[in-house]
Amino acid sequence: MRANAIDMSTPHRRTEPDPVIDWVWEDGQLRGRTADGAISVSANLQRAQWTWGAYTLFAEQLDDQVWLTFDKVVDEVGRLGVPHTSAVEVLTPWMGRAATPLRALNSALTKEKLSALPAEAQVPSVAYSVVAQAVRIFENPRDGVPAVRE
Repeated sequence: MRANAIDMSTPHRRTEPDPVIDWVWEDGQLRGRTADGAISVSANLQRAQWTWGAYTLFAEQLDDQVWLTFDKVVDEVGRLGVPHTSAVEVLTPWMGRAATPLRALNSALTKEKLSALPAEAQVPSVAYSVVAQAVRIFENPRDGVPAVRE
């Protein structure tokens, strides 16, 4: 093998550690937030919400479809109708079949839609890990909420 060739025999491993997340079940709703507060998830049987920075993705179950809506929290100036130079265009809602609204947040279609966002709104790679962990907890509540790591 040449010295500068890439060895494909060993699979590449993720180098990022799993995020530290505080999870709680409250009134039939799962809520989680990373230790630094940068990413949060909440979900029940009808709705799920995933927030990173100023951006939020909502998923809502309507019959056998899940509707997803992306939004950005804007400052007071933006809310008053004054154009905000860093405002991000809100994606039109999209829908797809999914077992739960929470699963829809982590679906291939959702990842595809979110990959088209401007650089300032890109989803941090660790955020997908948070949602995946939420799906596991939500779908296996008998296993309980993992203990908070110190």
